[in-house]
Order: sequence, then structure tokens, then C-alpha cells
Amino acid sequence: EFRRVPFRFLRGFAESSALAAAYGDDPKNAPLRLVLGQSLAKLAIRAGSFHAHDALITAVRVDPDSRRNWIATASADDSAKLWSPSGKLIHVFGDQGDLITALAFDPSGRYLATVGRDGSAKIRDLAGITLTSAPAPLVLRGHPQRITSVAFSPDGASLLTGGADGKVNLWKIAGGALIATFDAGAATVNAAAFTPDGKAVVSVSSDGRFHVWDVASAKSLDVFQVTSKSPLLHLAVGTSGTHVAAGAADGTVVLYDMRTRKRIERHDHRGAVNALAFDRSDSFVVTGSEDGTARILDAVTGTTRSTLAPAAVSSAQTTGLGPPAVLSVAFSPDGAVVATTYADGSVRLWGANGEVLARRRAHRGE
Repeated sequence: EFRRVPFRFLRGFAESSALAAAYGDDPKNAPLRLVLGQSLAKLAIRAGSFHAHDALITAVRVDPDSRRNWIATASADDSAKLWSPSGKLIHVFGDQGDLITALAFDPSGRYLATVGRDGSAKIRDLAGITLTSAPAPLVLRGHPQRITSVAFSPDGASLLTGGADGKVNLWKIAGGALIATFDAGAATVNAAAFTPDGKAVVSVSSDGRFHVWDVASAKSLDVFQVTSKSPLLHLAVGTSGTHVAAGAADGTVVLYDMRTRKRIERHDHRGAVNALAFDRSDSFVVTGSEDGTARILDAVTGTTRSTLAPAAVSSAQTTGLGPPAVLSVAFSPDGAVVATTYADGSVRLWGANGEVLARRRAHRGE
């Protein structure tokens, strides 16, 4: 069900932030591009790692509390673990009872939500947690089948879970009461998320449907089915809440405007869309696909700004061998750099215009 995601992290990225910002102002400056590439490559060499689990890692999240920057990992061994950035174990949660499918920190970093393949959902209070002790979790009961996604509301007062039962449930953090249920139909909800103002919920399903609900009334604001009738797999919401992007199994990317309810469909990818991410300004969205490419799209018009395709993609097309799939994508905070990870264990950092700044092969698995 899940890709193997051995955990790696980069340290010391701050030393290149000024270079990245300067590059964003002048991306055609060849010397600056060279220096930035060399700097990022050196950072990649200093990548650190620790052995987190003996089974496949299903999710990784970073604590939003910048004083701690704890790391939460979940695994097919049915456990979730908390780590310090140096790899010191803080606590092991072994009470989920089944494979953990997703994790989420609340905005303050006090609570960690873990959800499972068996429909279990638990909210864990991290205040005062130690290696040997932790408060009993708040158990949420409402999904009879696998929970696929989990997210806290922007104000941290509620929790959103989406499941294979076709339901999106809204829970109150204080006490765990079920506030509302949004019915997406018989198909599995593959992803669900709040808009940044917390007033709306969006979700995508395996029947290709895209839903928008009003949180206060629990009523549907919009629903449509992608014309390709392909399962929608992934979802991203821009930080302004104006733009939403969804990706389908047939490579379709849908850009949706929350204000006008208009949508744009792109069919550039030749494989499933595995990942989506907006930049902080909501001007661009990057998509990653099973076909081995990533694309930076204008969030408003849908036009392609650049295609991020490793040289291996071109050689694979000539040899008949499939290129390694893109598994995850992310913009740097200033939008000057895009990170992509691949099924062959490699990681690349790109300039916004499509040039490779650094590459690293540090994983033995996907």
C-alpha cells in the first residue's frame, strides 16, 4: 500500500538561504547559479540519517514548534515514534494496533494525531512526554475502514479525517466529539484538507470526484468529476486558500479557484500524479509524476513554467526502460528552489527555471 520512504534530512540549509534569495531575484546569473549549486551539493553531502523503524516508513512529519523541531515517524510495524532532530528517541507509541497510515501535528505542536488502516484515530497530548510515559490518547471512533488522511484545522480546535468509507469526519479536539460528517459517496476519500481560513473543506476521491464543503453548515459548496473519470489521488491547498490542486491516476492535474469555482485541467503527465505542492505566494504549483517528471505550473492560468526532467528520463525513453517515478515535491520557503525525490532513492534540487542545482543518491530504497 505504501512506498518505502527511508528517512533522511539535511542540516545547515541556512547558509544557502541568502544565495537562494539572490538567485530568485536573478535566475539568469550563471556564476550565482554555479555557486548556489555547489553550496547545495555540499549540504547534500552532509545529509544525516538514523534508523527509525525495522519496517516500511509510512509517514514523516516535523513538529511546527521551532523550539523543538521534533520529528514524528510512522511505520508498517504499527508504531509511531517521536525523535529529536539529532535522532534521539523521545517516545514510542505502540498502541495503534494496525499499520499507521498518516500523521499530523496541530499548529502549536502540542498534539499529534495518528490514524490507521483499521479505522482507528488517536489524538496524543505531547505536553510533558518522556521516553517512558505519555498521557493516554483521546480515541476517535467513526470510520469502520482505513483512514487515508488526517489534518488539524488552522486554529487547532478540530481534526479532519478522510476514509475508505467515503466519509470525511470533523472532530472536536476538546473531548473528541464528532462535529460533522461530509459524505463523499461510496468511493474512498484519498485526501481531505481545510482551507487556510478553516471555513471550507476540500476532498478528492477514488471515483474522480472533487468536493468542497462549508464547515459551518456542513453543506456542499461544489462537486465535480474530473472529465478523465480517473481516481483523484492527491490534493494541495495554497496558503491563501484561493487555489487548490488535485492529481489523478491518469496524470491529470486539476487547478481549482475557490472564489470563482472555475477549474483548469492539464494532461501533461504520462503517469499518475504522485505529489503536488504550492509555493508560499500561491503563484505556482509543482507536480510530480510516475512518468519521472515534475512540472511547475502557473497557479492561475495552468501554463507550464518549466519541466523538471532528469537526463535519465530522456535515456529511458530511448532504451524503453521506465524512468524513476517522482514521489514527492516541495518548494523552498522563498520559492527559488524545488526539491524532488525519486523511486530510485535519489533527491534533486532544481532552480525555478528547470536547471539542476544539486543531486544526491543517499537512499537504498524509494
